[in-house]
Amino acid sequence: MLKINANFIIYLIFYLVQITQEHNLQIDNNTLVDYDLVNSKYGMNSSKEKLEDILGPRKKEIGFVICMSTVYILILICGLVGNISTCFVVIYNNCMHTTTNYYLFSLAVSDVLSLLMGLPPELYSIIIEAYPWRFGETFCVVRTFIFETTTIASVLTILTFTFERWLHICKAIYAKKFSSGFSRALKIILFIWILSGLLALPYALMTGVVLEDEQDPVSKTCNIIKQHKQLMKTVIQLSVLFLFIVPMTLISIMYILIGITLWKSQSKHKGGSYISHGSSYTKKENKFTERFNKAFRKKESKISLSISNKAQKCNHTESNLVIGDNMPIPRNMSDLSVADIRNTSVHTYDRTSKEFEHISYRARQSRRDVVKMLFVVVLSFFTCWAPYHCQRVLTTIYDPSQSKLLMRIFEYLYYISGISIYISSTINPILYNVMSKRYRTAFKNTLKMISHCSFTSKSNQAFKNSAYHSSINFNIVKQPGSRRNQFLT
Repeated sequence: MLKINANFIIYLIFYLVQITQEHNLQIDNNTLVDYDLVNSKYGMNSSKEKLEDILGPRKKEIGFVICMSTVYILILICGLVGNISTCFVVIYNNCMHTTTNYYLFSLAVSDVLSLLMGLPPELYSIIIEAYPWRFGETFCVVRTFIFETTTIASVLTILTFTFERWLHICKAIYAKKFSSGFSRALKIILFIWILSGLLALPYALMTGVVLEDEQDPVSKTCNIIKQHKQLMKTVIQLSVLFLFIVPMTLISIMYILIGITLWKSQSKHKGGSYISHGSSYTKKENKFTERFNKAFRKKESKISLSISNKAQKCNHTESNLVIGDNMPIPRNMSDLSVADIRNTSVHTYDRTSKEFEHISYRARQSRRDVVKMLFVVVLSFFTCWAPYHCQRVLTTIYDPSQSKLLMRIFEYLYYISGISIYISSTINPILYNVMSKRYRTAFKNTLKMISHCSFTSKSNQAFKNSAYHSSINFNIVKQPGSRRNQFLT
């Protein structure tokens, strides 16, 4: 009995050990499977986190998407409508065909290209996904080239027309020698665009579609090629220095000098360096009045010497001589004394001096208004583009992937600078409308002309259709033997 019980206990222990081993093996297998699943999930999560550390979140939050897409769409519509309208206003109005307006036309073209090349991909990255890049290698390179070209062209255009304003106001002696007519202004604009394209070539050559993580195709971006990153940092720093900081410094100095010159001119006019009939004149206007007096003195002497010789002739014929303000000499020249001629010349001088004063005042006022408008355009350009260039310089100094906080700061700075540069492409037509009465008038005339042309084209089309139908009916009536006349009965 004891032997049986002992054998039973041994068998039971052996059985329990065997079951325990099988159960432990099953646990180990399940643990291995679970570990593999966890490891694969962890790997995926680590890859996603790695991409987010480098590129930021792929999908944006819904509130951010709504706000940014609304702002970008409004900027795109307003910018395209405003700048295209500016181009039409300059083209179709003869009064707007000035060198300054040609430069503003060039600015409008660069703004249109910037909006078309920049905003649609930005909207896609906000609304759909930030990465991967899905527009191909060619569009990536072309977009970079056009965007950089328009940026450089805008700076050089502003520098050029500021230099011309400074030359005309502060160095009027050299203005005629260096002033640009219409054809010369067009050549300068063409040169600016060619030079801008050449300066933008390094960006295009060092940009392409790159994989931030070579094992993950989702990490495709339109970015600087990795082997050129160090060189591109130097290119960016040099371009910011010589194509933004130096030009804007020169522009600021020139506008300060323009402001000082205009202030001195205005103070001279208020002080009255030369006063006649309550008006004040500058040195140039004094020279004009001196030449005016000399001309009338010469005319007085000639007329006084010829009075005795022409007296008999003028008694019988009408004289075609004119004095001063289109006042004909009387028939009887012997009755006209030199004093009368002098009184006539003084009367004409008084009237001409008043007209000259009025024209001079209007010219000065127009010049000040143009300078104010151009200064505001330059100020808005600097304000809008400064954050963009700061962001570019910071990316060459700091690596955003070093910390999540730095990545977040760079992300917000990226969108702030993006909004500001696109606002710069939109705000110029608004400034023209607000600050230039001539532009407002030309804009209204252009709208009237476009509406009139559309109405005329519709009227002409209706007239052609009616004439066509009339000719058909005429042919039907004229040919009684034809089959068509059967439809008339």
